[in-house]
Amino acid sequence: MDTRHNGDEIPSSPPSHHHDVATDLHPAPLVVVEMKEAAGAFLAVLSPSQRRQCFLSAQGRERFNWDYRPGKRVGLSLSAMDDSQRLRALALLASGLSRSGGRTAFNIMSLEKILGSLEGSGKHRRDPGMYYVTIFGEPSFDSTWGWRIEGHHLSVNFRIAKGGDVFCCPSFFGANPAAVPEGPLQGFLTLPREEEVARELLATLGEEQRRRACVSSAAPDDIVTGWASHIELDDPVGIPGQDFSSKQHQALLDLLEVYVGRMTPYVAEVEMAQIDKEGIGSLHFAWAGSTQRGNAHYYRLHGPSTVVEYDNIQDNANHIHSVWRNLKRDWGGDLLRDHYAQSHSGQR
Repeated sequence: MDTRHNGDEIPSSPPSHHHDVATDLHPAPLVVVEMKEAAGAFLAVLSPSQRRQCFLSAQGRERFNWDYRPGKRVGLSLSAMDDSQRLRALALLASGLSRSGGRTAFNIMSLEKILGSLEGSGKHRRDPGMYYVTIFGEPSFDSTWGWRIEGHHLSVNFRIAKGGDVFCCPSFFGANPAAVPEGPLQGFLTLPREEEVARELLATLGEEQRRRACVSSAAPDDIVTGWASHIELDDPVGIPGQDFSSKQHQALLDLLEVYVGRMTPYVAEVEMAQIDKEGIGSLHFAWAGSTQRGNAHYYRLHGPSTVVEYDNIQDNANHIHSVWRNLKRDWGGDLLRDHYAQSHSGQR
C-alpha cells in the first residue's frame, strides 16, 4: 500500500475546471448561491485586520495546503471572532455540508474539549476555537473562488469555478476519541458509520474474496496519503467491484454514501455521477490490520478518480482518520496533477 506524494512546488495559477460531470446535472446549482451568500455575509462583518487574515488570492499557493493535525493555520480562527462572526463562519461551513455532515463537523470540533479533559493540563492545549476560516478570492458568480475551514481532525475545502462547477476535495473528518471513554458523554461515537458500514461490506465477502481484500495483517500508522497536496497512489490493491455480486455492489454503494453523504446533496451527486461514469466495478476495496472489533484496522476504496481512506489505529484503536479525495477533481481540476507530471517526470 505504498504511496508517493509531494506537497512542494505548488503552482501559483488556479486549476482549470471541467464541465463533463457537473453540467450533466443542472447549471448554476443552488449550493453555489448559498456558498456565495454565506461567504459574503461572513466577510461583511469582519474588521479590516480580520479580513486581511482570512482573505487570500484565489490563485495563490496557500489554497493547496491542508492538514488535519492540531496547530495554527493561515486564516481567521473561531476564537478570534465575536459571536456574530462565528455564527456566520459556521453558516459557511454548513453551506457545503449535508445536515448530518454539518452535525458531524460540529461534533468533531466539540471533541477538542473532551480530548483536553482526558489528556489533562500537562498536555498541549486543545481548543475548539482553533478552527480557521480562509476565503480564496472574492465570492462571485463571474470568477473562480474558494473557501476552507480547517483545524484538528477537520478539513473542508471548496473551489467554486466560474460557471458553477463545485469541487469539494480534499475532505477530511476525524475523531479523537472515536468513542468517549468516560464522563457525561461516555460511549458517544462521532464517526460510527464509517466503521460499521465497512464491516458490513467485509461481512458479505466469501473466503476467497476476503483473502483478496485483506492485503495486510498490519495496519499502516496513518492514512497513507497523509496531508499531501498532491497524491500519486500505486495501482489499486484489494478486490475490485467488478468481482462483486449485486448484493456486494449495494454494500459498496452504501459505504460510498457514508462519505458523500457528508456533503450537500448537489456536491454528493456530482461525485457519485463521476463514479457511475467510471463504473462501480473499477473501485477496489482493501482492508489492512485486524478484522476484530476494537483492534487497529484500516481500509481504502480506490478507483480511477475516487480515493477513500479510513484508519482507526492510534490510542488503542480509538482515534479515527478518514478522507475523501478525487484524483481528477482535487482543488478544482487537473492543473495541479499536470504540473507534477511535467515538473517531476522521471523522478520518484
